[in-house]
Amino acid sequence: KMRTVDHGKRGKHIQVEARISGTGANADSVLQAAPGSETAIALAVLKEVASHSSHLTDAAKATVAALTGSASMASAASASGLSDSQLKHLVDDLGHAKHAVVLPAESLNLGKNAVAHHTAVLLLNKALGGIGKHFNYSAAKPIQHVPSHKGITDLIADLNTGSVEVLVIKDTNP
Repeated sequence: KMRTVDHGKRGKHIQVEARISGTGANADSVLQAAPGSETAIALAVLKEVASHSSHLTDAAKATVAALTGSASMASAASASGLSDSQLKHLVDDLGHAKHAVVLPAESLNLGKNAVAHHTAVLLLNKALGGIGKHFNYSAAKPIQHVPSHKGITDLIADLNTGSVEVLVIKDTNP
């Protein structure tokens, strides 16, 4: 749907990643950042976007300030190998988009920064006005329907012993 032309315009896909993936190869532009710099970029972009956002409550602004404390475009540029102007252009593109959506980096690449990165991306989508518009967290499963760690480990044990004959996994992306 993003690539569909509507009133002479279509969505723009900007990929920020360390190596060109299949998804990145199909992007309108790719910002090839140094591995491990994804969180520094997310925090700096969040700090910039949030400073101009009308979609954040005072509590959300305080959370952004605490999370992004020393983050800056200069430090993100230094960590990522991207130029300050490339990062500022990314912020401008996000700020001017009618329907901006930011997706997190692959969790395996984030290491100890995974929680900060995912929190920054969630807050960035909130600052861009996407929460409730593109993301509906109220549709999440009630906690009693979310599998527990023990439930998952029990399933793995059952799979390993051969006591599960068929396993159907629905609506997933491998």
